[in-house]
Amino acid sequence: MTKNPAQIIWQEMESKVTNLAFRHPSRTFGALLLALGMVLASSPIAEARKEPKQTGPINLERRQCARETFRTRVNGRREVVAKTETCLLDYEYDPLAEDNDERDYGLVWVQARIEPRGAWCATKVWSDLGVSKETKIHKRVPARNFSMKKSRKIRVKLASVAHGFGEEKATLSESTRFYPRKLRHSRSRVAGSRIFTQRWTGQRGRPLNLTSGAEISWDVDDRPDVALASGLRYELERRGRC
Repeated sequence: MTKNPAQIIWQEMESKVTNLAFRHPSRTFGALLLALGMVLASSPIAEARKEPKQTGPINLERRQCARETFRTRVNGRREVVAKTETCLLDYEYDPLAEDNDERDYGLVWVQARIEPRGAWCATKVWSDLGVSKETKIHKRVPARNFSMKKSRKIRVKLASVAHGFGEEKATLSESTRFYPRKLRHSRSRVAGSRIFTQRWTGQRGRPLNLTSGAEISWDVDDRPDVALASGLRYELERRGRC
């Protein structure tokens, strides 16, 4: 069976993080460390946060969400560690509103959420956006890194004029709360696919949301409906108190 591009990207992202994600239990802290949370955005639909606010000549082409519950054994009993949810929203800039005859443009929005359960604390969370090598990323948000001692409400906004070929600005925006301690962003390539990663580090035992977006383009004859993937990875520590 031939795999679609989204499956390939997802497997490449998973392969990239396997060694980084797994940690052995720390006897010093009596902790159990976990990291197993990659979610492909073409999994069954699940209701998540509201769609971002949109303006200008863009149309929502699809919204694909996935929800997972992760369990592990503690003292011989299966215990819920965390519940996760991730959504990938794909918008197309109206081709009639831009004058590039060779490429079409769009915006991609990723909403990720992790809910640690019981005595578990999230210590690291990665939210990934993967695109095929034929798809270009022109802009990504948030563009800056954050270091915080207190939580901050941030408005994440992505604007596009079709990389300069558009007649009117299109925007997506969403308000979210960032929690201490650090939020970092990075880009990488894995087997040709481009990966944009948002990484949070800290300690949190309550729900944590991450939001990111990117302006993309593709050849007019090759719309990337199945060449986009989102993933959610995490490390959890069993501490009892975060």
